[in-house]
Amino acid sequence: MLSYATTPSFPVVFELVGGRYQKRTFAFKEGLAKRRAEERAECKAEPQRCRVDELIEWGYGLIIGDWDQEKLTLVPDEALRKRLDARSAAMKTLLQKRLGH
Repeated sequence: MLSYATTPSFPVVFELVGGRYQKRTFAFKEGLAKRRAEERAECKAEPQRCRVDELIEWGYGLIIGDWDQEKLTLVPDEALRKRLDARSAAMKTLLQKRLGH
């Protein structure tokens, strides 16, 4: 049983490979980018229902591969952006380990 604190913040995508399901989230970047775009459109339509979470956006940017293009818009706080950038390589490695390549 997962507690709220251990519930994944990012979807885990599984792929059937050689008769076994394997975590392969990073292999489905296009699908995640589409999902993120849909969520952003919903938030734009109803902003009172949404809140931008810089850490979640950072993770999606690292998984999808567009963090460098997205960060200026998503994280206006320069000091926070620098801290996230400094940890991006380690975070991407952690996400790959937990979500699958």
